[in-house]
Amino acid sequence: MIDVLASRGVDASGARPKALTGDLIDWADRVVTMGCGDECPVTGKPTEDWEIPDVAGRSFEEVQDVAVRIAATLAKLLKELGVPAWAGV
Repeated sequence: MIDVLASRGVDASGARPKALTGDLIDWADRVVTMGCGDECPVTGKPTEDWEIPDVAGRSFEEVQDVAVRIAATLAKLLKELGVPAWAGV
């Protein structure tokens, strides 16, 4: 995934997964999980699970497809929330 993001101009080399802690849940208005299915945590906040496949062991092209899927789903969520896509830049 790091190589795919780099090919799109995003430096995620320092990114690491984060545990879904109480502090993060308290901060959030909505929680999005990716691919946890029946294992998704109960957060007490509006929560949705994006059915995103694990990219471990996938080809560069397959990971690109997953990245596009995540970007499209994120754009839809930002629109729904009324947040401009450039707000975090």
